[in-house]
This record gives sequence, C-alpha cells and structure tokens, in this order.
Amino acid sequence: MPSEPSFAIRNSADIIRKLTLMWKQGCLITAHFGEAKESFITAITDVNKEKQAFTLDCAPKDYINKQLLAASEVTFNSVVSGIQVQFSHKNIATTSIKGTAAFLLSIPETLYWLEHRKFYRVRSPMSNPALCTVKVKITLDDQEKTKELNLKIQDISISGLCIQIEPEDLMDDWQMNTTLDNCFIELPEIGDFYGSLEIRNQRSLTLDREDKTQLIGVQLIDASPAIEAKIQRYMQLVERENRKKS
Repeated sequence: MPSEPSFAIRNSADIIRKLTLMWKQGCLITAHFGEAKESFITAITDVNKEKQAFTLDCAPKDYINKQLLAASEVTFNSVVSGIQVQFSHKNIATTSIKGTAAFLLSIPETLYWLEHRKFYRVRSPMSNPALCTVKVKITLDDQEKTKELNLKIQDISISGLCIQIEPEDLMDDWQMNTTLDNCFIELPEIGDFYGSLEIRNQRSLTLDREDKTQLIGVQLIDASPAIEAKIQRYMQLVERENRKKS
C-alpha cells in the first residue's frame, strides 16, 4: 500500500467519516497479523464518534482472536466502492455488543484511502456482466487437456479485475502469483481484448461460506494504452447507466 501524503488521511473527523461509510456499506475487511502472517475476514459493527472508537467482528475461531490480541501490530485492508483502504493498529481490546464478543479499537492515527485512477473500480452489471474466458489445464482419462472457463467479472479497474468462480472450477491453476495467459475479456457494448492476468488474492463471496463461490482478484500484466482506453470507456458507460437508475 503506497504511503504518499496524498493517500494518507490524518484528520480524526475525516477518518471517522470514512469508517462510518465502510460500516454502512458493510465492507469486508481483511486483518493481517503475526509472524505466520495469519489473517481473517471481519467487518465494522459500530462507530462511536464521541468515544473516538469503533468495533469489529471477532474471528470465528478463538485461537485466531487470541493471536490477534497478542500481535504487536495488525494491518487491515478493505475496498470501498473500488477504492483501496488500509490502516494499522497496535492496541486492540475486546468488548461485548448485545452479548456478542467484538474487538474494540480507537480511531487509527492514519488511514490510507487510495482514490486513484488505477485503483478505482466499477461493478459489472449483473444483468449484462463483463466476461473473462480463461484456459486451464485438466487431466481427463490420464491425458492433459485444456478447458475453457467463462467467468463473470464482478468488478473492473484500469489495473485489474475481480472474477467470480464456482468451487467445482477451482484447481491448481488458481494459485497466488500464477499468471494466466491469453485470457479473453469481453466488455459489453465496448469490445474485447486478450490479456495476461496475475492472480493476486482470493476470498469467499460470502463471509460465512468459504466452500462456495470464490472471488479471484487479478492484475492485468503490461496492458497496452488501447486496452486501458477500452476499460476506461466501459467504466464510464457503467457509471452513466448507474446514474440513470439513481
């Protein structure tokens, strides 16, 4: 996460507004901590402006919660309407909200809010989604063959995509930092292009169903100016259509 001053928010009132937005939108947050690089997905459950504090859901497993509380520092990452967000915390406590355990944190001193062209994303319309065709290798009757997967693109930016994949299509090809070559991207009403994608992250579509639909974050590798222009036109088209509906 870049630490340029233009991305850093240090005014507590502004930080509270951003955290409240994340809370209201139900944004998922990934917590990273410990020497073993433990992580789990959480979400903000309350923001208290008067106490300058907010709460987060605990992890589903108690040993993870204990490790987080013992960690020297915890880094939190999220995405809000296509904008990457990061903050860190060193003193995390526990509390109870209506009988449910939660983590209690003071407002962070600095929150990084990457409202930047290469990080801004738009959601692909569910009624007419952008698509990504990926070729993967499978073994059938002891022979290696190529299978094409036609995957929905959940969101898109100038620098990458988030593609949706069902559990039965997950295989060895879907590993962190793996490069998927000759992927075919279709952008409705704009056009299509081929590109190479590098897998950067993976998470469940829903917080409590890790065995179900997965979201794979991929980065476009060496995208040409022509490809970036197509993506930009598609994003503008989606935004215009969204404004018409609002």
